[in-house]
Amino acid sequence: MLESKIKVLICNDHDIVCQGLVNIISCEADLEIVGCAANLSSALTMIRELKPDVVLADIRLGDENGFDLIKQSHRAGFKMPFIMITGFKNEFYVSKAIENGAAGLLSKESPGRVIVNSIRLTFDGNSVWPMELLKNTYNSLSISHYASDTDTNLAVPNFTPREKEIIKFLLKGNTNKAIAHELGLSDVTVKKSLKNIMTKLHVDNRMKLAMVISRLSLD
Repeated sequence: MLESKIKVLICNDHDIVCQGLVNIISCEADLEIVGCAANLSSALTMIRELKPDVVLADIRLGDENGFDLIKQSHRAGFKMPFIMITGFKNEFYVSKAIENGAAGLLSKESPGRVIVNSIRLTFDGNSVWPMELLKNTYNSLSISHYASDTDTNLAVPNFTPREKEIIKFLLKGNTNKAIAHELGLSDVTVKKSLKNIMTKLHVDNRMKLAMVISRLSLD
């Protein structure tokens, strides 16, 4: 029996883009489009009434922006993940998305399979970010003390062999469940190891962890 579908709300002021996302997502048996909003006000109304599991929001919404949607939704008590959509690949948008609590950022040119898998990943509590932009955004999160001005890689803390294996899988974009399966570990063990890794790297969330490990040089 098919489990409940993941409810997705799209917030985009361009009909063509919105319809394209609808066409891609509607083909997936486990995903369901619950609405399309063209502005901040209608998006907030749909979030309150439809209670989507994941929101795909364009960064630019005419004279408004998707970051304000995240902030107003959070203030209203809604904590579903937001994936920001943009046609412009730059570090500023990544930084702003992180600061405002987004679960990820995707290009409008992303393949359909990337979009639908990103929805599933964020629904499961993961984040989705373009790794090439993460490296350039690194210094904006005030965690640059790991490297000198001339170093391109970070000094590696005293990780255990298991922690190094987990980091390598994280760099490939694997989820906790996938890592547990590949290494023959329980989900609880993977989560505990991730907590230890974050403590050693002095980061307090998975987003910062992703940025730090993207600059590690493991043996």
